[in-house]
Amino acid sequence: MAEAGIAAFGAAAGVAISMAIVLFALRGKGHPEPVEEPVEKPVEKPVEKPVEKPVEKPVEKPVEKPVEKPVE
Repeated sequence: MAEAGIAAFGAAAGVAISMAIVLFALRGKGHPEPVEEPVEKPVEKPVEKPVEKPVEKPVEKPVEKPVEKPVE
């Protein structure tokens, strides 16, 4: 029985070692084409509308008419 247990343990260790070798040998070989970097959309700044100032109408001063003196 002990021989079968040692054989099973040896087989499991051998499989684990071979898998580790294969994994390390193939590491990074999965994508031969370059991976595209994600393209960030440019951040659009909100467009500020110019503040329209109310147009001030010039204040019209009353025109003073010259007072005519009555001729006597």
